[in-house]
Amino acid sequence: MKKKNEKLSKIETIIWLTGNLLIFKIVRIYFSRIMMTLSILSFPKLTHFFSFNNKLPSSKDRIKEKKNYLDDWIFKDPKHFKDYKNNKKKETVCIFFKRSNKDFEKYRNKKIKKFLVNWEKKEEKGKNIFYATADGACLSYYILNEQKPFFYAFPFTYDKYKEPYYIENEEKFVNFLCPSGIRYKHMLVKNNPNNLLKDKKNKIIFMSNKLNRNGSTNANPGSGITIVLALLKLYEKVNVYGLDLYQTKEIHKQSFIYALFSLSRHFKPIIYQENHMENLIYQYIYLSKISNDKNVKIHGLASKINLQKKLIKNLKKIIYK
Repeated sequence: MKKKNEKLSKIETIIWLTGNLLIFKIVRIYFSRIMMTLSILSFPKLTHFFSFNNKLPSSKDRIKEKKNYLDDWIFKDPKHFKDYKNNKKKETVCIFFKRSNKDFEKYRNKKIKKFLVNWEKKEEKGKNIFYATADGACLSYYILNEQKPFFYAFPFTYDKYKEPYYIENEEKFVNFLCPSGIRYKHMLVKNNPNNLLKDKKNKIIFMSNKLNRNGSTNANPGSGITIVLALLKLYEKVNVYGLDLYQTKEIHKQSFIYALFSLSRHFKPIIYQENHMENLIYQYIYLSKISNDKNVKIHGLASKINLQKKLIKNLKKIIYK
């Protein structure tokens, strides 16, 4: 099976709405975060018991840690949904996060490829710019605002029969209020790969963690780290700017306890991303590995998370055997 349309039955819809009543949702998420934090501190291998949406693997789904962190991932080509086998291009690319800053301005008009992750507005000037994301809603935003060409790390997963599949969005109107007070109204665009690739400048790669292969885990590190990993599959060297991962201080200079609580103290993402803590767990693990890669240069408050050795050691026990 290669694709599915995601649609809930009436009963599933009622259950989902009940579970997502604001007060129940907040209580459930805070309980989950508190218990996962305590587990990471004392019994990391039990952390998955308190992740309620199958985002962390059980003991039978954990994988062996490999020297090459990209071996944790499965990449498929966008045209045939077959394993990606192309060699890396021998060039350096740059990644920038969310909005323009002085680092981006240095490179705006240079020939080097620039990948702008979850970028907030269209850049009218610049060379070799790609709007990058691993999120379907953000991809729709790019398309509707003509922010192109884009680079999309298309997520896929596995069903209970260990068959890979990806989900095609249904075209529908979305109207939701974010904690910031901004109301977004836009259409979710059909993300059929053939349609997305009609513009030959657009780039797509399918991507999934090997933790997902048994069909019982849905591992997701979020757009930022996913894009870094995807581009490291495609290009020889990657420079990353503005990688903060919600931090307000340089995390490598903080105490173990501060770094531990940095996984769970974010309130805003509760409303629109209830799996925020689980996503950060994956981001910390893979960023710690990327930080040790001589082919990557990272700038940002979270760039040296690998120096939080005790925390990373505990987090690795969650996903590795």
